[in-house]
Amino acid sequence: MGLVRPTAGRVSLSDKPVADALKKNLIAYVPQTEDVDWNFPVLVEDVVMMGRYGKMNFLRIPSREDRLRVDKALERVGLSELRGRQIGELSGGQKKRVFLARALAQQGTVLLLDEPFTGVDVKTENAIIELLRALRDEGHLILVSTHNLGSVPEFLRSGDPHQPHGAGRRPDRNHLHAEQPGAGVRRRAAPYQPLRSGSARRQRSAYRYGVDRR
Repeated sequence: MGLVRPTAGRVSLSDKPVADALKKNLIAYVPQTEDVDWNFPVLVEDVVMMGRYGKMNFLRIPSREDRLRVDKALERVGLSELRGRQIGELSGGQKKRVFLARALAQQGTVLLLDEPFTGVDVKTENAIIELLRALRDEGHLILVSTHNLGSVPEFLRSGDPHQPHGAGRRPDRNHLHAEQPGAGVRRRAAPYQPLRSGSARRQRSAYRYGVDRR
């Protein structure tokens, strides 16, 4: 998102600086709902329209294309009938889908989602997973920060992270390997070892998430 400057090297997207990608609205962000002021009076469709601001003129007057993109985004997340509601009146899962619709309306190629499964019911979680799976298959790059690791293998595919992807190349679509049913996580726990200070021993747990390299 360009909020923190790297201490060394550079961060690029498609061989271009992240700042350029942000200017072109290639990166769409779905925040945690806890970071939003729900007392601010705004309609659902207006929140989704915010995803189009980067493509509007300085007067922020929506075009026909903008309205069509908002309609399509609301339809994809199943909230077309709630477009005229105040966003503060929605349930937690519906609010999540509103911000996901805003990201879709932005037409970003990269989607950043911060804890998209927190505070939602099973039905909403499954709906979000299905949408992320579809977006993945459409060629979007999806980055998710989540503690709900059991849902990750449902939509995530990954290849060798060291393999560069040149222009026009599609990422490797190998599935994550799950050593445990329903989980894409390999968990390893080291034995108890005394700390150098001589205090009580603690367990060191190491988690590795990634693809099967066999």
